Amino acid sequence: MTGGDWVAMAGIAGTLGGTLAGYGLSLWTEKRRWAREDRHRHAEERRRAYSELMEAAAVIARARALGEDLRTDFERVVSAMTRIDLVASTKVRECLSIFSETFVEYMRTERGDSGAGVELMKAARAFCDETRRELGVEEAPKGKADDS
Repeated sequence: MTGGDWVAMAGIAGTLGGTLAGYGLSLWTEKRRWAREDRHRHAEERRRAYSELMEAAAVIARARALGEDLRTDFERVVSAMTRIDLVASTKVRECLSIFSETFVEYMRTERGDSGAGVELMKAARAFCDETRRELGVEEAPKGKADDS
């Protein structure tokens, strides 16, 4: 092989290497973009499920205090919990489990039992705080109601 052959081979190898590097970089960039889009898409789904659970639980607490029928709202709570279990992080699922147990205990107690209500509010606050962290939303100040 002559010097010109080596230059031609080096040129081909450089072109091939550049093409492969460009393809690899494009693939890496696209995978990152897809992952970011998935995070945003799932964040909205999680936010809706978290909000629905808290709204349905609040309606049940009010209805229970007034002695009204709870079946429809209870089904909403169960539906939201199921969706959350599918899309939430491990920490949110752990808080959901505690909230769920506390919610069931609250439902079993006599109306007017403030201890069960206090425990439910603590579990709800812990759940809300963890969902805020997961969604990147600023945590509410301790001891104050949300303005949102």
